[in-house]
Amino acid sequence: MAKKVERYFIELNGRKIPVQFIRERRRSVRFAIGQKAVLVRFPSVLDSHQEKMHLQRLKSWLESVLQKQEGLLDHLAGKQYQSGDQITIGGRKFELKIELEDRKTMAGKLNGRTIQIKIPKDADDLSLSQNIKRLLSKIIAQEFLGEIRQRVEALNEKHFGKNIKDVKLRYHTSSWGKCSSDGSIILSTRLLFAPPPVIDYVIIHELAHLEFFDHSPKFWSLVYSVMPDYKEKQKWLKENSYQCDF
Repeated sequence: MAKKVERYFIELNGRKIPVQFIRERRRSVRFAIGQKAVLVRFPSVLDSHQEKMHLQRLKSWLESVLQKQEGLLDHLAGKQYQSGDQITIGGRKFELKIELEDRKTMAGKLNGRTIQIKIPKDADDLSLSQNIKRLLSKIIAQEFLGEIRQRVEALNEKHFGKNIKDVKLRYHTSSWGKCSSDGSIILSTRLLFAPPPVIDYVIIHELAHLEFFDHSPKFWSLVYSVMPDYKEKQKWLKENSYQCDF
């Protein structure tokens, strides 16, 4: 039987959390927190009573997870932005200034350490949150791109000696970095929330792809030769991914 995916919202601590119910051929029920929703994998043979029981378990599981990591679901619930909010990125503090105007599109710029954003008065809350997040990413990318490019070039010169066509910062949730065969490296702006050694790991990872465009043993051997403790950086990203966002 092909898997069946259903999408719902559940109320948790006054917030709507998107959930994907995936019915497939499996024996157990598994919960996981994805980039866009909480994932619930059900055996396709479960009856409605059993499903309700597991959904109650889901709420209890999420509550226990939030007790350990308070902001773990913030990226799913839709963040609320207000003037005066403080954002710390790369050791720098920025203040958010939001202005409602009679306009059709959103605009923003960085003025010193103040991020000024102008938004339409009639924008709905969900799209507003998503659009502000992407606009913040774009503004911050312009601020940090020069430094990130210098770091990529320094690590490349020291360890790899490859031809780099371009370095870009983009808002990505599915990966921390990407590398193309022509030498272009794209890093997620979410990475700017990570400590410098973790940023270095992702850069090294992508630079190593210019030598081995796969994840073969030779690829990981190259990464290890440059950064022997790279697994610690991988662990940090896995455990703190939810904190790396605008």
